[in-house]
Amino acid sequence: MSYQADKIVDRLYQGGRPPAGEGLKNAGINVLVLCAKEWQDASAYEGIEVILAPGDDDARPHRMAKFLPTWQAAAHQVAEHVRAGRTVLVTCMQGLNRSGMVTAMALAELTNLSGEQIVAHIQSRRQMALCNATFAKYIEDTFPAKTP
Repeated sequence: MSYQADKIVDRLYQGGRPPAGEGLKNAGINVLVLCAKEWQDASAYEGIEVILAPGDDDARPHRMAKFLPTWQAAAHQVAEHVRAGRTVLVTCMQGLNRSGMVTAMALAELTNLSGEQIVAHIQSRRQMALCNATFAKYIEDTFPAKTP
């Protein structure tokens, strides 16, 4: 399989539109999150649990806001699956912003990282991830540094 996803933390990967078929399952992916509203075909991934979290990556805050409940719910499921030892791949068309939002929200549940640290971590693992400044600012503002 020539598909490339990037490891964000153990058992959590981020990538672009995934190939249909059994390749992901054969590679050990247990759960797939589809964040691109243009690609919501769960039937293309037999044997993998698919979470549908459609949205777009429009930088206008009011557009982003309408997708936040869906992405937050998906991120919570992602965190639960990772804690349970399942391997999760979060995707959108390019694997940058929509998938980055769900991944970032999941990391907020899984770690003690601040929003700024989460954005920096994801960007260090996946080139150009969270390049939508509105999305990155939302993560940075929503998840302040935690006190020990």
